[in-house]
Amino acid sequence: MGNGKAKGKSFWKTLPGILSQIAAIIIAVTGLIAGLHAAGIIGVPPGDGGGNETNGNGLTSFTFYPNPASLGEEVTLYLNEAVAVLVTYNGQPLPKKVFSGGKVLVVTVPGNAVSGYLELSWDGKSLRAEEPLTVIG
Repeated sequence: MGNGKAKGKSFWKTLPGILSQIAAIIIAVTGLIAGLHAAGIIGVPPGDGGGNETNGNGLTSFTFYPNPASLGEEVTLYLNEAVAVLVTYNGQPLPKKVFSGGKVLVVTVPGNAVSGYLELSWDGKSLRAEEPLTVIG
C-alpha cells in the first residue's frame, strides 16, 4: 500500500524542468554581467583603449556610447579627465549621473530630441563631441 503520494518524476527532472533551470541560469548570469558592466567594474569603455591615464592638460576629449540611441535611452560619456561639467544636447542642458570620480557620465536622450551634438562646458571652456549623436525612434 502506498502512502498516498503519486509515483513519478519530479518536474525538475523532466525536459521542461531542465530547460527552465537552464533558462534561469542564463538569465541570472546575463543580469550579473550587465550589472557589472553598467557599474564600470568590467568591460572597456568604447574609445578608451583600455587606459584611464590623464595627460595633465585637463579635459581634451570624450566619447559616448551607444550611437545611435533611442528617445529616452541612457547614453554614457567617457571623459579623458574628471571635470565638473555641464552637459548639453543641441543647446539643451541635460541632467546627469556621475561615476568613476567624474570620468564617466550618464545622460538620458530627451523625449523630444533630434539628432545633434553633445557638448560639455566648464570653467568658461567647452568641448563638442567629434560626431553627432543619432537619435532613432
